[in-house]
Amino acid sequence: MKLATKIALVGAAAFSALRDRGTAARSTDERVLPALEDRINDVRTVVIENQQGTMTLTAAGDGWALDEMSGYPADAGKIRTLLLAFRDARRLEETTSDPSKYSRLGLDAPDAEGSRSTRLTLKDGGGEVLGAVLVGNRRMAKSGGAPLDGGGQPAEQYYVHPGGEG
Repeated sequence: MKLATKIALVGAAAFSALRDRGTAARSTDERVLPALEDRINDVRTVVIENQQGTMTLTAAGDGWALDEMSGYPADAGKIRTLLLAFRDARRLEETTSDPSKYSRLGLDAPDAEGSRSTRLTLKDGGGEVLGAVLVGNRRMAKSGGAPLDGGGQPAEQYYVHPGGEG
């Protein structure tokens, strides 16, 4: 799969996984990326890393550009949607705090052999990291899921590790 295709899929996956609004019984008010609550408009760089490589999206004027493709324009609306999803993401539950189990969840470092994870790092204009998250394996909600607007969990969820380290 081409890197650009995988990145588009990860973006969509992260969006659907992170869009939970804290309405499920097991969810908490703890944000996955708390710094984005007040600083979402400060995000100027989105770095996406996986086994296939790295893609850097940079705010350029009124839009966004792909650095690795000589500044080719990126869809600003989709990037904004992704950033809003990260800002609103809430933790459903802690699965494990044991790093030796991360690889089973697809949360090993993107540069580790056989890794299936994707790291997303958000930076401000000065290069300060505002947040990072590792997106791992997909899982289906045990309850079968319900529409987000209906107060349930999304049917499709992903294991994520705030901090972006596997």
